[in-house]
Amino acid sequence: MRQRSQALELLDAPDIPRADLWRNLAELDTINRWLGGHAVTLAGLQRLYTHLPPKPPERPGAPESGAPRKLRIVDIGCGGGDTLKAITTWLKVAKVAQQAGLQVELTGVDLKPECLEFAQQACQGLDIQWICSDYRLLENEYDIVLTSLFCHHLDPVQLHEFLLWAKQNAKSGLLINDLHRHPLAWWGIRILTSLFSRSHLVKHDAPLSVWRGFSRSELAEALAETGWKADLEWCWAFRYRVLGYV
Repeated sequence: MRQRSQALELLDAPDIPRADLWRNLAELDTINRWLGGHAVTLAGLQRLYTHLPPKPPERPGAPESGAPRKLRIVDIGCGGGDTLKAITTWLKVAKVAQQAGLQVELTGVDLKPECLEFAQQACQGLDIQWICSDYRLLENEYDIVLTSLFCHHLDPVQLHEFLLWAKQNAKSGLLINDLHRHPLAWWGIRILTSLFSRSHLVKHDAPLSVWRGFSRSELAEALAETGWKADLEWCWAFRYRVLGYV
């Protein structure tokens, strides 16, 4: 596994039957919860909060509004919305935004309308905006650009393009949560999905996702080439977390 696999995942096909796709998305949420994927993202957000620039001062002579500062977070390649759902729960339980005086606005972006339909149902009642679009066509501004298990779908050229886009569009920071390419991770997820998964997409794509994952040097090189000042950390279970600072 010295080099990334260039084979495409079944999930990247344009014509996946709806029932198969939705089962895949449901199982991905389970995998993220049980193998610590969401925890990697939430701990990263907590770290980024501490590096946010101070709230701009009020205009001279203007009364203090007391309004919380807005923090706009966009999840690129949000899939079934499980990451944003986990963030919403964390913000509510830990009262992170309230203690920091922040009003957090969450947006999920994905190319597949079927993914966003699943996300809207799974996150019903939560204050999340959903956009079906290529991330490069987004017009809104965001403070934090977030991805979870998105970057391994990209080839090196596409990854370079995404990091440059994030550099231009993330006003405060970048958070990437993705896979460490390692034989133990490959064998582990292959065994787990063969035993417990009922989704043929998950059984095929989960091991391939690991093979499409990254080494530390590959991520470090991509970040350096695109001008990111970033912390690159290994996290359990076989994840890399990138915290990019603007």
